[in-house]
Order: sequence, then C-alpha cells, then structure tokens
Amino acid sequence: MVKSIPILALAISVLSASALAADSTPAVKEEVISAFETIAVQADGRFVSEWETKRRLLDASGRDKLATKTFRFNDQLSTLDVIEAETIKADGRRIQVQPDQIRLQEDPAATGMPVFSTSKQKSIIFPDIEVGDTIHYRVRKTQTESDFPGNFTYSDSFNPDERVLAYKLVLKAPQSLNLRSEVSAMKEVRETDANGDKLWSWTFAQPDVRSFDDGKTDVFMNSPHVTVTTFANWEAIAHAYQARANDKVAVTPDIQTLADNLTRGVSDQREQTRILYNWVRANVRYVALYLAQGGYVPHAAGDILRNRYGDCKDHVVLLEALLRAKGIDSHGVLIASGKLYKLTPEAIPDYFDHIISYVPALDLYLDSTAQYLPFGGQAYWLAGKSVLHVDASTGTRTTPAMTATDNKMSTSLTVSIGLDGSINGKLNELSHGGIAFDRRSVVAGVDPLRRSDLIKQLLARNGLNGKGEFTAGDPSSDDIGYPVDIGFSVEQTGLDLANPEALPIEMPMALGYSIADMTSFANDATEPHYGTGCAASDLTETYDITLPKEVAVQFLPKDLSVDDGPIQYRSTYKKDGQNIRVNRHYIMSIDKGYCSPDEVEHMKKAAIIIRQDLQRKVMLAPLSN
Repeated sequence: MVKSIPILALAISVLSASALAADSTPAVKEEVISAFETIAVQADGRFVSEWETKRRLLDASGRDKLATKTFRFNDQLSTLDVIEAETIKADGRRIQVQPDQIRLQEDPAATGMPVFSTSKQKSIIFPDIEVGDTIHYRVRKTQTESDFPGNFTYSDSFNPDERVLAYKLVLKAPQSLNLRSEVSAMKEVRETDANGDKLWSWTFAQPDVRSFDDGKTDVFMNSPHVTVTTFANWEAIAHAYQARANDKVAVTPDIQTLADNLTRGVSDQREQTRILYNWVRANVRYVALYLAQGGYVPHAAGDILRNRYGDCKDHVVLLEALLRAKGIDSHGVLIASGKLYKLTPEAIPDYFDHIISYVPALDLYLDSTAQYLPFGGQAYWLAGKSVLHVDASTGTRTTPAMTATDNKMSTSLTVSIGLDGSINGKLNELSHGGIAFDRRSVVAGVDPLRRSDLIKQLLARNGLNGKGEFTAGDPSSDDIGYPVDIGFSVEQTGLDLANPEALPIEMPMALGYSIADMTSFANDATEPHYGTGCAASDLTETYDITLPKEVAVQFLPKDLSVDDGPIQYRSTYKKDGQNIRVNRHYIMSIDKGYCSPDEVEHMKKAAIIIRQDLQRKVMLAPLSN
C-alpha cells in the first residue's frame, strides 16, 4: 500500500494519522448558495463563458480562502473580465469590490519550477469578510483561439465535502458542432432553441456533505461531474496533438552530430537509447513554457537543443529526434501524473497533465524530465496508468504496474546498547523502483554540509538526543539499486537496564517506506466510494542488537507468518548469547496502481495483525549477581 509519502526531506514521517470517518459530517467552512454558468460555443471551438456565483462563509477558519478568488487564463488565447464583485454582509449591506482590489498577475503555474508563461491569473480580493457574509461575483471569459481548432471541451466536478445549494450550467452551440457529454449525479436536459442551436443544461445540488480524503484515486470519475467534448474518442485527441507536434521532430545536423558522438562505438539499440535518454535528463533543464499554444505545442527539437531547457513536451521531442537520428522509433505518451488511473468515458484532453516517451522496439516508457529516474527505472506516477499514445495507431494502453520485484527495499539496523541506555549503530538500506526514486530525490535536495544536522533532527523526532552522519549513492547514477548508509549514536534512549525493561524492535529514525508506514492504512476509516493509491512492494527489515553482558533476555516474541491474499508477512525472533536478531519481511503483490474500497477493507485484516507484531517487545532484565 502506498500512502502519499511526500518528498520534502529525508525525514519522512510515519504515516499514522487516521482519516476522518468517511460518512461523518465535516466542518463546512463555506457553501455555494448559487452557481450559474452559461457557455456560448462557436463552430470552430471558440467560446464565451460567463459565470455568476454566491458563496457564504460559515466558519472563520475559511475566511482567507473565501476572501480571494482567483481565475486563470492565457492572455494570448483569451480575455477575462470581472463584470461585478461585492461582499454582501449578513445584514444585507453590499460592499463593492474596488478596481484596485482586482489584480492581474503572472500565473505561478509550476510552483518551485522556472516558468516562462503567457498564462495569467486575475484575483478578486473581497473586503470585510465575516462569518455569515456572502461573496458575489460575475466573470466573463472569452476564448479567442481554441487549444485544438475546431474542437471544444469542458469539465466540472464537486467533491463530497463541498456544500452546493444550487448549480446550473447552460451550454449553447451550433447543431453542426458534434458534442458529446457524460454526467454523474447531475440532471441533464438537451433541448433546441428557437434558432435551431443546441441548448443543453445541467443542474445539481449537494446540501448534505461528508468528509473526504484528498489522497484517494479517480476522484473526478467517482464524484458528481459533467464533461462535454467534441472529440469522438481518445484516438482523436492523439491525432490532434500529433498534428501540432509532428513537424517539431526534425533531425538537424547538430542533433545528428550529437547522437553520433554520444553513441560512437555502440551498436545495441537499448544501449544507444540508454545513453541518449541519460543525456537528455542530465543536460536539458526542466522549464515550464506556457507561451500561447505552448500548453499543447512543443518547440522545435533544434531550438530545444540550443537552449538546453524545455518542458515535458520539449523533452519528448528532443529525445525523439535524437533516437530518430540513430534509426530508433519513439513517440510521446500522454499521462495523468496524479492519482488518476481510469480514463473518463468521454475523451477530454484535460485528463492528462504530462507527456513521456515510449520506445516501441524496447516496449519501454521513459520520462527524461525526472532527473533522478534511471534508465528503465519505475516511479509511482508512471505505474499502472491509463495513457494515450500520440502516434498513428497505438491508442490507449496501461503502463506496467509496479511489481514487488521492482519496488523493494532492504533495511539493516545494527546497534550496541550500553548499560546506561546509550546506543551506537548503523542503518543501511538499499532501495529499488519507486522507493529508490523518492530516496534519490530527497538526497539530492540535502546540503552535504547539513547531513549531520539532518540525522540529529531525525533522532530528535523520536525523542532521542543523538548525532550521526549519512552517505548515499549518486542520485543521478544509472544504478537501479540506491544505497543510503547512516552511522549514529544516542547518549540516552530512556532505557533503564538496571531494572526489567521492555525493548521495542523499531528503527530509531523514521525515513519512510518502513513496514509500519506501508501498513498504516489499517488505522484509516473505511472509504466506500473511492479507491486508494496502491503499489506492490517488498520490504525486508533486519535488526541485529547487542546487549550489555549484565543484561539477560527474559522473553522473545513468537515468530509470525501471515498469508492473506496479496499480503505475505514473516517475522522471526532469535537470541544468541547477548545478541538478538529480528527479521521481518513484508510483501504486498498487486498488479495495478490502486486498490478498491473492498480490497483495502480485506487487506486491513492482515495489516492489523502485522502492526500488532511490530509493536511486540523483547523483555529484558539485569542478570542476578
């Protein structure tokens, strides 16, 4: 089971916080009193959209979010105008938003990434917001150029924790525009107006809400939603994207020369692909480029090579050109990088937010924007995903799911405990697959001069006063396995070995991806409506503990074996003189990237037993004189 383990620091905390009960009522901070949107679509896909919304503040903790509403648009393809905006006080007074409270800014579309963009955001700052007040705004967006000329798409959805008292969407379009729609938990009406145009509408209300965990999968598909599209199928999107990208993959003399120089003396196509992929991921900086049609149209491969930067589309184009220079075919593959696994019934380009490369001769998916993903390596956002191949014939496929053979980690802890409760130890781990990618990314972000500070902080999080250092492999290396080695010492653990003591068998610092982490879903409340992100994994934890000669082992936990569906677990506890050796081995085998609610509920039974074993202790006592 994979919960969302963040790549923020090497100290990835144990994921033990339980979700709220799925059917409990959350603290609603705001409610949509009314939301009304009209869209007038032209035959070429251009449109004018106008929406009017009233939202009421119910809880003071939601004030900051409600007080500012932001709308994003591409100023080369559209305009956005605020027609009306005001705060309506609980007593009925109206406070108009002033012009200087409507602000136009660059869109921080890729937080933490360099961005060159024509994407803008317009924010409305509402004055004097208190609990019981309502914000009211009316906004118009005019799309002057379609992302894919001749086509139109739209989607909207509501999470179960959003209180909506009234929602209505009205869409008008020429009869000649071949629209398709798919709807869930909304009422759809299809009519024709007096001019013979299509007049479709959708209404929805959700006065009763329930708690919701943002980490769930395929939320859009399983929530109230509407999609409207002119694309007949996913292949039509592939062809539209390909038509705008094909001429960008020209093999220039510079590209040919580079490909030849990099692969000189290498004839094997897999090795050539590995060399070229590694060059792109190491030498082309990721820079988000949203210039006019740049959201969908890549730059020319020759320009990307000269600039040595580009976004995901540009990475795919340059790698495709380099491979083509060596006679190796490849093409782009559209993918959703988040927790989306099942395609929507109707084809919409916005389902995807990323593009990667595919090499048919090797049946291999590659993402050169992932600087620390070795050739042939797996990552969670690539595994078990429904994808769209942007070529002439492949269509939709599912990427290979993470396997326990690929996604594994062995951790070995060796410690000596002093009679005063101090410990000296080494922690060695070797990770593969998605775990290894996360480890590489974390290590790359740690200042080498601050590594000792990090170990001190990690120990402190477990209430231990200690110090240490760590070494790790090169994050950019092409080795599939990734090592991290930590040496540490702790002055006082709180153990009182002069008296009987219960010794827990656990890691002195939380690095993430422990057996405890991967079974923490056992603590979560049942969520009957949404799946959970899952990935096969194989985790081994070995503990070698040396006790002082003055201390004896009074009790060892019994060995345990669990074999229940996709979960297997073995633990052994052995004593040899003053040495204790504990081995725990956990395997979760699943052939997809998510688990259904029923699957999660079944696996909880095994996870609870395993977590009980993880909490068992070795009983110690001082030797009698």
